[in-house]
Amino acid sequence: MKGKFWLKGPVFILFSATLVGCGGVVVSALLGESSNIREVDVSPATATIEPGGSVVLTASARSLVGKVLGGVNYQWTVERGRDLIVNPEEITLGGNRAQVTARSDLTASQLEQNNLVIVKVTASGGSSWLGISSGSASATATITIVMPGSNVLSVAVFPDVIGLQPGMSQQFIAFVTDSKGFSRDQTAQAAEWQLSDPRLGSVNLQTGLFTAAASLPAGEERLQGSLTAQVGQASGQATVILKETVGTLGEEPVVLTVYPQQVKLPLAGTGKENTQRFLAVAQDKNGNTVPLNSLTWELQALSHSNVGTINPSTGVFTSGTVSGTGTVVALAQTATGQDLRGTAELRVGE
Repeated sequence: MKGKFWLKGPVFILFSATLVGCGGVVVSALLGESSNIREVDVSPATATIEPGGSVVLTASARSLVGKVLGGVNYQWTVERGRDLIVNPEEITLGGNRAQVTARSDLTASQLEQNNLVIVKVTASGGSSWLGISSGSASATATITIVMPGSNVLSVAVFPDVIGLQPGMSQQFIAFVTDSKGFSRDQTAQAAEWQLSDPRLGSVNLQTGLFTAAASLPAGEERLQGSLTAQVGQASGQATVILKETVGTLGEEPVVLTVYPQQVKLPLAGTGKENTQRFLAVAQDKNGNTVPLNSLTWELQALSHSNVGTINPSTGVFTSGTVSGTGTVVALAQTATGQDLRGTAELRVGE
């Protein structure tokens, strides 16, 4: 059986019919869309990075009916801020992706004059499954470069309160929250550490590792002070108490606390810091800090497998490419064989 069909406009219909049995007809119709490029999207459309930081841009060309097109040629150009980034002529990663990296030697005075980088992408030559192609479209992404600490809303230091026996060491972290509620670990990158009373001990200014004095000052049973982390114009403090062991070390119940308790991180590839180190501190019923023989980390209850990963040894979480939630779990054992468990909650993306 043969028939005629017509194509009109950007929509086409392929029609075929086959005679079956006593006059029954099986008809198949395929509906396709035009491959004309109507628009191109860039993700992220805006991003904020610091000197030395980078962001990966991804473009998607769409047809007149909103379908993502294949076989598209993407051309990336830097329209503004070429002097602020590394190799402005070579930002293309291939295909629909580009990477913009801010120069690490940028100064505050330079960024006061201009801190914007505008990248343009032009898509052309999309092809449909019939091989038809035509049209082009452009879009831009704006990257803002800021000095470290300039987007800081608050700084918290964890553990926020801790009692240590003479000679013990404790890692502290500077937990920064920006104006959008995202957090990041600035312990080693930008934090300036200061101890209020040098008799408490010493702090490594690069890592935030505190080591308590070998003994209390003569005649003192307890010594209290503060450890401050300064990031930009904001600062946070933790209270450090140096004291002798109270009662029997490790007397139950021993509680394992994970710091920070709640974290919100941006997605990977947005140009923002997307890692966070977690700490676990064990304390007995008398407030003594209990040394741990072993400590491992894992993730549980992830809403999606690509929310992120955690280093089982260091407790450093790295966000992934999918927004979601999960639970950070610390599993520890004390010198006396007590098994401990602590948790914290995390969110990735908006």
